[in-house]
Amino acid sequence: VDGSTIEIAPDFGPRTMNICYTTTSDPTTVGEDKCETATFNRAYYMSENYYTRTGYDAASSWSLSDGGEKAYDADEEYYPNDDIISCGDNLNCTKTLYAMWDPHQTTISYAPGDSVTDATGTVANSTFTYDQQAIFTSDTFFRPGYTQDGWTLNGVDYDLGGTISKWTVDEPSQTAKATWTPEVYNIAFNMNCRPNIEGTGSMDSMSMTYGTAQTLTENTFTRTGYTFIGWSENENATVATYENKESV
Repeated sequence: VDGSTIEIAPDFGPRTMNICYTTTSDPTTVGEDKCETATFNRAYYMSENYYTRTGYDAASSWSLSDGGEKAYDADEEYYPNDDIISCGDNLNCTKTLYAMWDPHQTTISYAPGDSVTDATGTVANSTFTYDQQAIFTSDTFFRPGYTQDGWTLNGVDYDLGGTISKWTVDEPSQTAKATWTPEVYNIAFNMNCRPNIEGTGSMDSMSMTYGTAQTLTENTFTRTGYTFIGWSENENATVATYENKESV
């Protein structure tokens, strides 16, 4: 109407923000990123962690950065405002939330090895965590004639206390088996009488490996008035434990 004053009141729509969900750049992660609209001072339910990832369970929480600490619980009610989910001075903004993850763990048990029946002792289990450094125990079994020098797992040998820089086996349990090195013994031959008075000759020592049959060096000692009948570890023995050139 001519000459009339028309007052126009501003129409303020509800203040909103975008909540966007994403995850780590790990190529094994499956799931599409998405964004949702949240209205200030109205209830908003955080999304469940719908992503999947090899070696991990999806945690029921979201972070403000990739690999960061928990900021929000998944599937929980929040009221966007300046105190909880803030846009600052912006009328509208976007908040990006990152999926959080619980890595799988593998229980590593230890065994003396295939067909090893003479080892004794127990070794406590270890726990290996996916994508983290794994450390084998330094504890060992006992086996007569052998030294345990490490463990074998998945076709790879490791030292006692050895490490794997990043554990990437996604299985609940595995067994590491002991690796053994047979002990080597030095066999010295003693004339067992007074050299150059009662007997003559000399013999070099020989090495023998536990569990491997070897032939004793042929005797070259002589002793006046005696016939050689064999070898013994007891200098006073009257019966030989080992014959000349016996395979032991």
